[in-house]
Amino acid sequence: MKTVIHHALYGLCIGSTTYLLFSLVPGNFNVVYSRTEVISVMLMSVLIGLLSLIFQVERLKPLVALLIHAVGTFGLVLFTGVYNQWFTWQTAIQQGTLPIVIAYLLIWLVLEADQLVTLRRINRRLAQTRRNR
Repeated sequence: MKTVIHHALYGLCIGSTTYLLFSLVPGNFNVVYSRTEVISVMLMSVLIGLLSLIFQVERLKPLVALLIHAVGTFGLVLFTGVYNQWFTWQTAIQQGTLPIVIAYLLIWLVLEADQLVTLRRINRRLAQTRRNR
């Protein structure tokens, strides 16, 4: 249960931050967020965070898990976009694909960098512990 809550909150943090950062894109400076938009983005973010639990399924190859996560995320973002009238179902693929792919790749790069920093820190501490024995 602790892992589920962790993933949900992590997803909420990432999704909310990404949503706010997109308001800084040139041309979006006068964005006003409705209560419905904020709640739907928060819900979408939690669901994407929960979807990331797929990476803990050991029977799945990492590439398959990534594909499932990417497609699921794409679907959730498209649904949220249509719900919030950012675009329609007819224009969703045309208007939504590029921003979603860019955001997904940037988030993935940030998370990979964070993991790398964490692993280096752990390895440094392990090496230090071995030296001190």
